[in-house]
Amino acid sequence: MKGKRITYIDIAKALALFFVVLGHLPIKQPAFNFIFSFHMPLFFILSGMTLDIYKYNFIDFIKKKAKQNIIPYIIFSIIGVIICYFIPDWKNGITMHRIFELFIYKTQPELFHVGQLWFLICLFVANIMFYVVEKYIIKNRSKLFAFITYFIISIIAFNIMNIINIPGIIKLPINSITRLPFKIDSALMALIFLKIGNTITKYKVIDRIGKLDNIEYILVSLILILTNVFMGPKVNGYVNLCDAIYGNYINYFVASITGSLFFILLAYKINNNKILNFFGKNTLVIFAIHSMFIALTKFIIEKLPISIEMDNIYINILRAIIILIMTIPFVYIYNHIKKYICQYKIIKIK
Repeated sequence: MKGKRITYIDIAKALALFFVVLGHLPIKQPAFNFIFSFHMPLFFILSGMTLDIYKYNFIDFIKKKAKQNIIPYIIFSIIGVIICYFIPDWKNGITMHRIFELFIYKTQPELFHVGQLWFLICLFVANIMFYVVEKYIIKNRSKLFAFITYFIISIIAFNIMNIINIPGIIKLPINSITRLPFKIDSALMALIFLKIGNTITKYKVIDRIGKLDNIEYILVSLILILTNVFMGPKVNGYVNLCDAIYGNYINYFVASITGSLFFILLAYKINNNKILNFFGKNTLVIFAIHSMFIALTKFIIEKLPISIEMDNIYINILRAIIILIMTIPFVYIYNHIKKYICQYKIIKIK
């Protein structure tokens, strides 16, 4: 299974991608809180499910993850800058200070309609953290030691914003931003979800549940999604891993994990769908550019001769589907360029 694509994981990525696009549209509560209760944790859990650190030394692991995360971050950031440069309405008063702040420190260039690229930097940092914790801290120690280690990290991650804002504890280089650089604060929480995903694979949790009969499978799925809805949007309210907003500790983790497991199990049951497979295999490029199409479709809708309710959930579901379809030509362009780069070894990307 190592080194090969796992079909249901690709399908789960496609489902997560749809909710990312939908979550960036102006939808009303409680649907908005429902999406944010699981969609980014789901991405990190899926990344953890395919993460294998033991066949790499530390330097090679950093190189591999830099090629997977840092290089696309740079490429799509440059694309965002170029597009915004040629579209006057998208310039948004860009200065060199703001470019440094958004691209280098905050690593969330939302002014260039590629703010979602924060995920790539966060994932890179979380992967490095995971490698260090697993290989140098936990090593071959007991499961209890590993549990305590990650529990402590989760407590720190949950309270990181309070820790950062304690006077004299951490001196931030940019006074206007009360966040750690390179999304380190969010990466601490992402690390927990990587570990959860890795543990799911290690103990074959999805395969074990998959052996249940249909009634039991539906019952488990129903319990998961009802738990997510109650503990997440109903009780815990708005959360956002990107902004390190988590609400209640127990509610956040229960809602995140149950929501993620529900959609992984749904993907496992779907198992083979050409359309979802396509989007799942090409999540990176679609994830990176979809905000530009959100801005484009907003511009088109505003020019229409009829009035459209922009925050209507059904309108936005249709809009999300249209945006995904609009990205397809760019997926083929990106893959062609990537193939060319790999063929001529300009940059070796696996």
